Formats: sequence, structure tokens, C-alpha cells
Amino acid sequence: MGVILTYFAMKRRDKYIDMDTGLYNAGYLDCICAYWDKKGITDSNAIVVSSSGNGEKLSKIFQDIRIRDCFIIRMDKDSFVILTGKLRSSAVKMIEMTVVEDIQQIDTSLVPDIRSMEREKGQAAVEFAAGIREEVNLRIIAKGG
Repeated sequence: MGVILTYFAMKRRDKYIDMDTGLYNAGYLDCICAYWDKKGITDSNAIVVSSSGNGEKLSKIFQDIRIRDCFIIRMDKDSFVILTGKLRSSAVKMIEMTVVEDIQQIDTSLVPDIRSMEREKGQAAVEFAAGIREEVNLRIIAKGG
């Protein structure tokens, strides 16, 4: 019975893994935000990172970066979200600066487009997820993708 439960747990987890990078996929954004709503977690922040045509470089960088209490989600070919709950905005700003430094150390020619987003007081996490998706889509349109 334990083997069967383990199998189904792994299948469910694999549903949210991007097979090219091993990072979470866009479906995980909705999953984790629904979980936060269910558990009553009211604080969350996101850092949207994109670089048109440099998604492969970014994915390699994000595969090596580990940020405590954050989820790195590949939204599409060139866009990623660093999602966190329960961190102050000052900590999110520090994470943003660290990510930019890490990217610049690895590839000085890569200048990603970065935007921090903070969940509004009283806003459901699933609504916040929709706002993140909208931000990613606006960046795709702005880049002509």
C-alpha cells in the first residue's frame, strides 16, 4: 500500500515539474496559490524575471540558484517567477538584487527584465496568481512574442 501511495504522490508532483529544466512549471503557480488560500497564508510576493530570447540561459541559472522559502517557476520559454510567501518586502528586494548579481556574474551580456509584485491586503492568492500571469503575458506582448 505504501508503494502505491508513493507512486501517486510522485505522479502528482511530476505534474508540476517542467521536464526541460526540473523547475516548477506554470501549473504549479495555481496549485501553490490555491494551497495558500486554503491554509490562510495572506502574504506573498513574486519576482517576474524575463529575457526575450535568453530563456535557456536563464533556466540554467535558475537550476543552480536555491533561494530559501521560494519557489522558482518557469512560466514560459523566456519567463520565470520567483514566488514566496511570508517574506517582508525588504527580503524580496534583497532576493531580487541577489538574482541580478548571480545572473551578471554568470553572463554579463544578459540583462533580464525584472519586476517585483506584492500581494495586496485582502487579495486572494489565486487572484494574485492571475495578476502574475497577466504580468508575464504583458511582457511577452511588449517583447513582440
